[in-house]
Amino acid sequence: MSDSALPQYSEEAFLGDMGKRIVDGIVHDQLGWLFRPTGPNDLGIDGQIEILRDRRSQGRLIAVQIKCGHSYLKTTVDEGYVYYGDVTHLNYWTSFSLPVLVILCNPDTREAYWAQVCPANIQHTEMGWKTIVPFIQRFDGNAKPHLDILEKAPQARDLIELGLYRLVIEKFPGIKIAQVFEEPEDYHWFPYLGKIGEELVQIAFLYRPVEACFTIADVEEVLHWADHNKKVCGANRVFLFFCAVRDSQAKLDRQVVEFLRAYPQLTWFRLMCSTEGHVSVYELDEADQPVWYYP
Repeated sequence: MSDSALPQYSEEAFLGDMGKRIVDGIVHDQLGWLFRPTGPNDLGIDGQIEILRDRRSQGRLIAVQIKCGHSYLKTTVDEGYVYYGDVTHLNYWTSFSLPVLVILCNPDTREAYWAQVCPANIQHTEMGWKTIVPFIQRFDGNAKPHLDILEKAPQARDLIELGLYRLVIEKFPGIKIAQVFEEPEDYHWFPYLGKIGEELVQIAFLYRPVEACFTIADVEEVLHWADHNKKVCGANRVFLFFCAVRDSQAKLDRQVVEFLRAYPQLTWFRLMCSTEGHVSVYELDEADQPVWYYP
């Protein structure tokens, strides 16, 4: 029987598994923490690092995407390696509930380097985006204090959600927001359930990092979960907030606007958001001017 008739362990799979072994060894042996690889059905997260203090769990996690191989190390600038990615994974990682690291591994030296995937570290390209993985950010025992700080920081999406809460309270005087323990058990996806007078309102927001555009597919997902929640709590009315981080992103595509107008139960608003330095969330009027005060 010829070798070609037998199963082959591909180079891609070999390097992928090697990267996980390199990271696993560094996490356990140098950081003294735990690494748990993701199963076969991951969508772009290779594993999670659990932070320990004196071998006791702190309930804090960091998600990682691991890339192993010389192809990921061949493009450099003065500061470090250049990592290129697609917009789909960028949206996924920057919306993830945990901080996400990209870790680049050298299969020969078993050295690794890391960078956080966050809007502040990202530059757009014609094909997607890129980020610099600094040479000085070796993923080893010396990275522990930096990762300690990172895992304690709230995610941009969490900060925007808090900013939205305050804006909703100011915009709709008298609105009552249900606390988590007051929401129906199967109320999903929407961060808030409000009540204006006797009417229940589902409150959702869409956040896309950097300059990713809002799409009809985004709105369709909102409507899907709105329909699910309506069956649970009876709320037909929906407030949808588009949370933009750039002026160009706040200008919704004409087809998206036409799609929104086809659903009378849906009221939509455009917000400008920033989480750099401090949290800033404010509404834009029809003329793209900020709304600072509500009557």
